[in-house]
Amino acid sequence: MAGNIFINYRREESGDVAGRLYDALAQRFGHNKIFMDVDNIPAGSDPLESQVAACDAMLAIIGPSWLNAKDETGRRRLDNPDDFAIEIEAALARKISVIPVLVDGARMPPMRWLPDPLKPLARCQAVEVHQRHFDQDAEAVIQTVREALNGDSVVRRSRRGTAAASVVAGAGLLLVGWVGLFWMQISVWPPWADTRAANDTKLQAEAEAQRRSEQAEQQRLTTRKAERELQARAAAEAEAKRKNEEAEQQRLVALRSEEERKRGGPGASTLRCADRPR
Repeated sequence: MAGNIFINYRREESGDVAGRLYDALAQRFGHNKIFMDVDNIPAGSDPLESQVAACDAMLAIIGPSWLNAKDETGRRRLDNPDDFAIEIEAALARKISVIPVLVDGARMPPMRWLPDPLKPLARCQAVEVHQRHFDQDAEAVIQTVREALNGDSVVRRSRRGTAAASVVAGAGLLLVGWVGLFWMQISVWPPWADTRAANDTKLQAEAEAQRRSEQAEQQRLTTRKAERELQARAAAEAEAKRKNEEAEQQRLVALRSEEERKRGGPGASTLRCADRPR
């Protein structure tokens, strides 16, 4: 089956990125062309023999701790023959196109720090994937996979190297021309000035947006605090009013009792009748 893609990853380090890449690749190449987990292997089959050997390209997802991650015994996982990196070794041994996918700021591991079977990985062309602009980076991964499946990845690297050399040469000529104009006392902006100004403007806009966001949050907290204080004050005033009304009610009851006693209320009348001679 042509066009099979194998995704090698460590679940605890890059499982979320692997899952999102699986979805993106499946939309372009079909779910039946993507292999990611051993749960997808039919019972009784060998992952390396049935999947790695059948794939035409492999994504090796590398996170920041991929190179120096250790197992429960303290040994580096890459030195453990049971580590998932054995799938990468098998693909390299079979001359299958391996595409390192660097996530969360990871860098390509130097060849001298890799086990011998993995040393060819350091010469593979890598693609970076960042969470902030995942969709754009996923498109780059898909394009790289498509070129690897078409068998023109080496040509593409050579073409990119030629283009890079042309860019460097052109930049050198521009720099020489700018220096010449400068010495001739001709006012001219360097070619990168507009880019730097645009970057500064973007940074200033982001800083201003951050400042306004923080200011709005502070105002919201201040307003919320004022509302709570008003509620507490209203509750205290209501309680004080209730107590005053209760005290006033008790005072009025006591005052009426005192007036009845002075006028000879029922208690006093009973006392006089008891003292009257029979």
